[in-house]
Amino acid sequence: MSSTASTHGAIEDHSSGNKLFGFWIYLMSDLIIFAILFATFAVIRENVAGGPGAKQLFDLPYVFLETMFLLVSSVTYGLAIVAMNAGKRNLVFAALTFVVLLGTVYPLATEALFHKKITVGEPYFNQMALPLSLAMLFLMGVGPMLPWGAPDQKVLRNQAMIPGAVGLAVAGFSYLMGFRGLMPLVAFGLGGFVTATTLRELFLPAQQRMSEQKEDAMTAIVRSASRAQRRFGGYVVHLGIVAIVMAVAASSAGKVHSTGQLKKGQTLDVGAYKVRFDGLTTGKEPHREWVAANVSIIAPDGTIVEHHSAEAPRMNYYERSNDPIGSPMVQGSAVRDVYVSLLAFDMKGETASFNAWVFPLVGWIWYSIPILVLGTLIALWPQRKQKAVESRPAPAGLPQGSPP
Repeated sequence: MSSTASTHGAIEDHSSGNKLFGFWIYLMSDLIIFAILFATFAVIRENVAGGPGAKQLFDLPYVFLETMFLLVSSVTYGLAIVAMNAGKRNLVFAALTFVVLLGTVYPLATEALFHKKITVGEPYFNQMALPLSLAMLFLMGVGPMLPWGAPDQKVLRNQAMIPGAVGLAVAGFSYLMGFRGLMPLVAFGLGGFVTATTLRELFLPAQQRMSEQKEDAMTAIVRSASRAQRRFGGYVVHLGIVAIVMAVAASSAGKVHSTGQLKKGQTLDVGAYKVRFDGLTTGKEPHREWVAANVSIIAPDGTIVEHHSAEAPRMNYYERSNDPIGSPMVQGSAVRDVYVSLLAFDMKGETASFNAWVFPLVGWIWYSIPILVLGTLIALWPQRKQKAVESRPAPAGLPQGSPP
């Protein structure tokens, strides 16, 4: 997300001296507050009136490490704002980055300071990141429609009509496909809205060239993109972000989970799919031994895909490890992914226990990576410098600029 915001920073530059001065005031005030805290600690760390001191309450090395991390992150965050410099949309990217960072570091800090193990998983990121993602999508869709200064309400309504209709259609189609809940439907609707807006902004210059210059479609697209690389690349990145948000929303709202113990030949229902247990097998590699549960995935149309031996869910046993490490089976597609993990097995009874999931559209998280990379390369690719044509004085008797 930070690199995406930096790409925005390469596209637009509307900074001002006042904003930069305000940033340094913010940064220096932050450093002054920390300096006061450090000075206070140095003065009163031994003056506790017989009560417990800092060493009895905290693990000071960890506290120092976390404090330094906070200071560095504050400075980095501030510098990132200056580097982005592309409007308020980038603050949403930065906020998303901070949320992910907070959710990652918070359990480690809590365990280190208070010796309590907590888990910040999917519920945290869904509740914190998804609303920010929706705000980001809204800005990505509305931003290209807004001119500098006061907008013309009629023009704005006309520009929003087609993207708005596409967004409503996508949300309605998602509802018919079985997705429920306010957040997922809003995500799908905004995703359709932003996609329609982005595609229009991408190809409108090419359409104008086709009309005015009489160029074919491919030539018009290439030339319009080369004349505004940063703009074109930025909108390609927008499409990648839309794919990520919609994939997260779909996989969170439409996932199906099932667990159970199976004998050889039995099946486990996971939504519209079935997982059939085909028996156990063992294997040995130079660095480990493993036990695999051969399974077959039966699709709703009756198609059967076997996952045996190395492709099956299995337990891996390493020489220096007391506990086995599981490896899940993943059957991916553009529409949905099926995950199966082995929980336990009985070699004598030929039984095994499984966890199985079906995640719709989760693969689009990975498919979006080439889109993001492509857009970033287009935006940052060096442009060829056009040679300036020398202006020579016209011969006597001819007006300046006339051909000799």
